[in-house]
Amino acid sequence: MSASSYPIRPGTVADLPEIARQDGVQFGYEFRGRALEDVLRILDPERFLIATAGAPGSERVVGVSGEYDLNFSLPGGGNIDMPAVTWVSVAPTHTRRGILRSLLETQLRRYIDEGAAASTLTASQGGIYERFGFGAATQIREMAISTHGARLRREVDATGVWLGTADEARSLLPDVHERWRTQVPGLVRRNAARWDAVIDDPSDSGQRKMFLLHEDGYVVFRPELHKDEGHPDSTLRIIEYATTTPQAHAALWQSMLSMELYAWIETEMAPIDDPIEHLLLDARQVRTRSVADLAWVRPLNIAALLSARSYAVEFEVVWELRDSLLGDARYRIKGGAEGAEVARTDDSADLSSDVSVLGALYLGGHRLQSFLRGGRAEGGDEGLLRRVDRALLADRAPLAGTSF
Repeated sequence: MSASSYPIRPGTVADLPEIARQDGVQFGYEFRGRALEDVLRILDPERFLIATAGAPGSERVVGVSGEYDLNFSLPGGGNIDMPAVTWVSVAPTHTRRGILRSLLETQLRRYIDEGAAASTLTASQGGIYERFGFGAATQIREMAISTHGARLRREVDATGVWLGTADEARSLLPDVHERWRTQVPGLVRRNAARWDAVIDDPSDSGQRKMFLLHEDGYVVFRPELHKDEGHPDSTLRIIEYATTTPQAHAALWQSMLSMELYAWIETEMAPIDDPIEHLLLDARQVRTRSVADLAWVRPLNIAALLSARSYAVEFEVVWELRDSLLGDARYRIKGGAEGAEVARTDDSADLSSDVSVLGALYLGGHRLQSFLRGGRAEGGDEGLLRRVDRALLADRAPLAGTSF
């Protein structure tokens, strides 16, 4: 059966249990008790699109795609709103029938009609969303540090760090995070419900969250307690941390490394360019276990998108963007520290790529030169392309920092 055989309609609150059940089947998670109530604090079921099968009155949900509004920080300290696609899944009985494409294309066309500059998502599988124009724009790394061998190069004054309460964290963290957002592109602005998710413990949680606080930074962590042949071998698992000054960064790490009963400090959300290796006497004590993408960006309104951020050097380029959904087009882009002027043009292209490449480059975390060498972009004037490459790079590696 074709995708047209599965009508798409807006969701309702009554659909939430079925939405959650289907999402849980796909991602191996069962929503119980308060967990389903917590969903309603962040997601609105009426903003879901639902694909159905069966006759009216006995229809079954066979595909869902939700959304919510997010605001991202940008290179240069600005920010931009992007509708975020989330909870995308198709019933295992109805895959490869065009349902996913119908859901996503319906959403993206509506975003265009509403004037969105871009859309965003996080991807459970890396091979799906590029064909819809999304490019992986931010990365995170999973790292582990052995506290037995890790020592800072020099002693740091950590008197400004304290072990705080959840109430203290609730008062301090949003302000620190907003200051951090002006420094690091890709960070998501959080509302009260998202801060509750960071600070509160799930009802089925075993170990409780703890908070190391500093006026210019914080660490949210959970102790994982266990022993190895009777000896303490526990893990300090960082849920997230933010620092707005080098002093706060060093002081918080000094405090964590001083907690001697933890054999390991681990996190799955470390910035790619975190300077912790340079603070340690032995950089090999930092073990990067994996690097993964997080936020993907799908350009929609090219002029609005490119004019929202700043650029490291001035440049001018004609960029041809191939877009199977919106149509191919060429744009003359003049950019610099104050932003960019963008206009459609019929002039010959200096640079050509799929629109997903622009999405991947937009937040300043990847090299255009890598896409050129990898065959995902083409261009002739090497000097011009090197300049565009430098212009697009951000001062800091982008970090979404919030799962969505």
